[in-house]
Amino acid sequence: MNRLSFQMLSIVVLVLLSNSVAIGADFKIEKALWKVEKSLLIVKATADKGQRLRIENAYDSAQVLKESKLRKETVTTRVRSPEQLPCRIRVVNVTTGRELEQDVKSSNTEQIPQGCYPTGPSEPPVNKAPVADAGIDQLHQLQAGQTSIKVTLDGSGSTDPDGKVTDFIWTGSPDPADVVSPSITLSEGTHKLSLVVVDDQGESSVSDRVLITVEAAPVEPPADNEVPVADAGADQTHQLKVGQSSMTVNLDGNGSMDPDGSVASYRWDGSPNPADKASPSVSLSEGSYEFTLMVTDDQGAMSVSDTVWITVNAATTEPPQTAAEAHASIVIYEGPSTCISCHEDQAVAMHGSVHYQQSGDTINLTNDVTPFSSSGLPRAGERGDGAIGINTYCGSHLNSPRFTCAGCHVGNGRFPNSELPLDKTERQAELSNIDCLMCHQDSYKRFPNGDFEPLEIVEMGADGKPDPSLPPIVRTGSQGIPVVDPVTLDFEFEPADANSTLVDLGGSPMMQDRVSAAQSVHATTRKSCLSCHAKAGGGDGTKRGDLSSALIDPAPSIDIHMSSSGENLSCADCHDAGGHRVKGRGLDLRPNDVAEHFTCESCHDKPHGDYSNRNGSSRDKHATRVACQTCHIPTYAKGVPTETNRDWEDPHFSAAACNGRGGWLPREDKALNLTPTYHWFDGTSQVYVLGEDLADYPVTVLEDGSDAITLGQPNGWVNTQNAKIYPMKEHTSKSAVHDASNSLIAHSTFEFFRTGSFDTAVQSALEQTGQSGDSYSVKMVHTFQTLNHGVEDSSAALECGACHASLSGGPLRMDLANDLGYGMKGNEAEVCTQCHENKGSMSFTKVHEKHVKDKGIDCSTCHEFSRPERGLNANVAKFVED
Repeated sequence: MNRLSFQMLSIVVLVLLSNSVAIGADFKIEKALWKVEKSLLIVKATADKGQRLRIENAYDSAQVLKESKLRKETVTTRVRSPEQLPCRIRVVNVTTGRELEQDVKSSNTEQIPQGCYPTGPSEPPVNKAPVADAGIDQLHQLQAGQTSIKVTLDGSGSTDPDGKVTDFIWTGSPDPADVVSPSITLSEGTHKLSLVVVDDQGESSVSDRVLITVEAAPVEPPADNEVPVADAGADQTHQLKVGQSSMTVNLDGNGSMDPDGSVASYRWDGSPNPADKASPSVSLSEGSYEFTLMVTDDQGAMSVSDTVWITVNAATTEPPQTAAEAHASIVIYEGPSTCISCHEDQAVAMHGSVHYQQSGDTINLTNDVTPFSSSGLPRAGERGDGAIGINTYCGSHLNSPRFTCAGCHVGNGRFPNSELPLDKTERQAELSNIDCLMCHQDSYKRFPNGDFEPLEIVEMGADGKPDPSLPPIVRTGSQGIPVVDPVTLDFEFEPADANSTLVDLGGSPMMQDRVSAAQSVHATTRKSCLSCHAKAGGGDGTKRGDLSSALIDPAPSIDIHMSSSGENLSCADCHDAGGHRVKGRGLDLRPNDVAEHFTCESCHDKPHGDYSNRNGSSRDKHATRVACQTCHIPTYAKGVPTETNRDWEDPHFSAAACNGRGGWLPREDKALNLTPTYHWFDGTSQVYVLGEDLADYPVTVLEDGSDAITLGQPNGWVNTQNAKIYPMKEHTSKSAVHDASNSLIAHSTFEFFRTGSFDTAVQSALEQTGQSGDSYSVKMVHTFQTLNHGVEDSSAALECGACHASLSGGPLRMDLANDLGYGMKGNEAEVCTQCHENKGSMSFTKVHEKHVKDKGIDCSTCHEFSRPERGLNANVAKFVED
């Protein structure tokens, strides 16, 4: 390349890479700004009047933001909430052929906006997954003498939104050919077949299922048999309520009869098509509907059809029912969809919550979880927690039994879509996965509904330890393991009432049927919240230390806020952030519904009314740096013991484990009436996620002198703005560390419960992540957990000597100087002689009265921190004696 060519190429490169480039005075980009708070993209460019400019995505020229002929020398385009936020924009002077590019800057970081796309010129478009359609359910009947029938499946309705479907994968028994419309031979019974399709980019769909029912051949009834009589019931007229678009109506075929026998089966026809049983229910919108019923008797004779008309009228403007009246009118409960038919707005609000998503925005974490946030699960939310969470209790729900973790979150068994679908049918299906009764019915219980596969549990040997050489314990039926969809891992729950189709339930059914449970729903209560939150970690009071069944109606000495003899507050009185969102977060948790750091000051902004910036005895001054909980929660694990350590290498068999199935549990060390430890906390924390290097995490020295890796670490120190001293629970456990990557392994709790072998649990996890045979080490892990519940009456608050050794009211609980940063910045002689000669030792109280109360000297004069918010004087020279 000659020198002239090289110089010309350099000029071109500089033009393209500059963040603010002008070619002459007539053509330049003035601004490319993404205003985060308004979701507004602003691009401003100048050129000669009369020239034509086009503004486009520099990495995706198909996205044109604006093209116009300049009537003046400046053109500005503003795009609110663009479907695709550019990382870099290009301005093309169509008149001259010149082009300029500039990075888009975010208004809050001055960097390229988070979430912009594409991030480079060669990034391919995101492929959209295909959609499988296995066709409508089919009903066939064998002819006399037939034992099987040939049936054709239909996958032709499958689609791909941005390409084409190339492969069809059918599964079932018998296994169909992998073509669009395979034929299979089926015998009598109901057959479930699933279809997954693959598009031209190699991406697979979520599976779709079709049911094929093959009925037995009709039996020729005896000559003297009398034909049964179908009775579809009386015509019905209903009226929608204000705001309702549809309603559930029950058909009634119970009046059907057989003069010389019994009715064996019912067959309804109509649109929508009802279930073939005596009294099916259908969901109808405004209009008139015709349904016909035919019945068959126990000799195989079929009746003539009978017809019923159902009329649904539009809603009137009559005064609305009260909530209690509306709920009392429920006559059939078909799962969460019954609730959603009237409460869709509430379901939409709940959809984005941590309660439903099992994930959320990690607003108050200081470690960046973004590189580790892809869960790999088909439809699970991937923001923050989801499948990357791991703790010192149960490990990770990534490798826990699916139905156990799902048992407390409000989903009805299916993984949540992180975004609410726009399609009406898909939207309703997604919202109907939100189980309202989980929070709004104290007595509610549920259980997986569907097929179960046998569960084999390793038998206990003579030494009380697992013995794989013995025949295993085999659990079948609903005592087995619920079968989940092999692709989506979905299943569904069913209310566990006395009328449940499930048998041999683990535990007892709820004390009322599902309809009465729906009729008697209520606002959340302590009992409904604690039905899950008290049992986190696997048992009552196990995890939190300040949450247990004792708080359903505690004595004032356990919790003055929740006691019916105290404030009688419900959980929602403090934690309701509106819109089905919750305030508050334990420091060892990752996601937040809201950004607010929820503290006692929300209600108690001046709890003692004695604030003084100089008076050392001012309790409100203390409250600016000492959390209320520190003085007012003197002990935790009151009434119910809490777990302090878990050892996965010391298993024991428990007949009560896994809802009475039995299984192996780790050793759990528990205790009552514990004294907290104390730590600074500013509302943010560092909480480990799967994939992170443990080298980035602090080590805590345990009582025996050994080290434990702290997975949940509060942020803050004596000189951190807004940090306060909080009471903490500490918990330790063992975890497996992958030697090559120095990251934690999410051991399979299912395999441990089944086998009692921690090594088997770890090997299962390594196999699932493609790391079979990799070496690992077992290490101690540790977490801090804030204590926020269990506030006692003010008469039980800690006295001064609990923190200050020289004052009365001990015993001493903390070492302010050595553990919490309150030590002097030098020895006594060095510190005192900054201002005056050493006058000998004085008591803690006298030193602070003379220096702070009398003279207003700032803390930094004697310590390594300052308290600028108190307006004290940090100028040492002012106090130096002549």
